[in-house]
Amino acid sequence: MQRTLQTAHETTCASTSGAGKLPGSSSESASSQVVAGATSSERRTPQPADGTPAGPKYLCDRGIVVDVTFPAGVPDDDLQLAESLVEALGSVRRQMRRTAGRPLPSPLSGSQIELVRLVHREPGIAVSEAAEALGLAGNTVSTLVRQLTDSGVLRREPDPADRRVARLHLTSAARRRIEGWRDHRTELTAQALGRLAADDARTLATAVPALNRLVGALQNLEER
Repeated sequence: MQRTLQTAHETTCASTSGAGKLPGSSSESASSQVVAGATSSERRTPQPADGTPAGPKYLCDRGIVVDVTFPAGVPDDDLQLAESLVEALGSVRRQMRRTAGRPLPSPLSGSQIELVRLVHREPGIAVSEAAEALGLAGNTVSTLVRQLTDSGVLRREPDPADRRVARLHLTSAARRRIEGWRDHRTELTAQALGRLAADDARTLATAVPALNRLVGALQNLEER
């Protein structure tokens, strides 16, 4: 048996005909579907462009709701801590984005930002390797690379050992801007930490290694 985490956006996508439970259903199921990326404070359900009500098929087909299953044996306290932790980390990230601004002047999509971050971390990564790391199709990443190359963010270089393989690098201008933004972000975070009570700052310092271990645990789940 599996547990169901009740959320404001619970629904069922199992039926290909789209006949599932609408958000807000109180009945239990083996799995629940939640609005992708939403937190408990984000309660509004996206609506179709034509103004018709957002039914289960609309939400499921567009990836607005996603399957979430909870194996038997996960303690309720762990589920509650997980939800609180995800919400807190999301709030920190959103507020940092508002406070520090964006690293690049032109608005980028979420997938483009993830690719830029990956190339910044791993300069010279191949397109195929980037696709695997991001969990995206190769042609999707190729499209992102072309867009970012056209906008002057990325540059492609042939692999000296195999010229059929394209290696990705940030342009000099993009690298300078991103590194300057990272320094600015770090300085702002240090200023914010200086406004906290000493006990809070020590608690956060102690939590950093645990958060890094949490990343490793999540990676292990992804590889299973």
